[in-house]
Amino acid sequence: MKFKYLEYAVMIQYCHSISKAAEKLYVSQPALSETINRMEEELGFIVFKRTNKGIEITPLGEKFIQDAEEILQIKSKWDVYAQQSTDLLEDISEEVHLALTPSLCDVFIASFFYRLRDKYHNLSIILHQMPTEDICKYLLRENVSLGIFSIEPQRVKEFCELFAKNHFETKFLYRDELKLLVLATDPLAKQKKVTLSDLQHYTLLMLEEKSSSIISTKFSSSFCKKHVLPKTDNMLNLLTQPGNAAIFTSRGMQENYLVQQGIIKMIPFCEEFAEIDNFLVYRKEKFLSRGERVIVKTILNEY
Repeated sequence: MKFKYLEYAVMIQYCHSISKAAEKLYVSQPALSETINRMEEELGFIVFKRTNKGIEITPLGEKFIQDAEEILQIKSKWDVYAQQSTDLLEDISEEVHLALTPSLCDVFIASFFYRLRDKYHNLSIILHQMPTEDICKYLLRENVSLGIFSIEPQRVKEFCELFAKNHFETKFLYRDELKLLVLATDPLAKQKKVTLSDLQHYTLLMLEEKSSSIISTKFSSSFCKKHVLPKTDNMLNLLTQPGNAAIFTSRGMQENYLVQQGIIKMIPFCEEFAEIDNFLVYRKEKFLSRGERVIVKTILNEY
């Protein structure tokens, strides 16, 4: 019996709906139904009875869910034991490749990559920046096991299903928000929120288009001009000039010196599509190296 079966069954019982459970698990409803059917075949009894009004749990199903919850609690203890064991592996000598979207580089480097390197002195992390649309292709083509991608909430299911088909796990990390960055003396800096129509007289400063797909597709047409730059530092330097603006994730910029000193102002958008979800993607754990396991557990414990 796979742990995944237990997790799926418990989520269905919690949601009282296969469709709602599928949304929370980021799997398709047919795939979830098929998994539950396989689980019930393996068990030899029905857990969920399908009716015209939805699903009902059977008496045996209630006992099964109780057992499943206890087993999952025990599994969580095993995960802690595994983490404690991993913490002892500070002699790991390995080069690990990680694909991630550019807006996340500053976030993850600042938050814990340096701490990880200090603890595991011989563990080398090589970062590869690329748009979300290219991360899956890159992982498969280069046989890389780890990635972190940013995606609009309405596209999450599509991408999680894509990774699942290629035998990768996806774990939600956190929700961020794209914000407009302008000089603090700019008239827009006085507004609590901005709309796309406010941007028509500004020049958009953005990183290389190949690494800024969300900003390019959702925002660039609202600006009168755009200026593509190779590095974040170049973008921030030009932001100190009037008439220029940039769009970046809140978490990626909140620790920046110019923002903290009040030279650059971050302003939220009125548009809902400014929200961004961030996910960790990795191969099934049995296919991960020791160094890759350390990175996965470190990231998941951080969030």
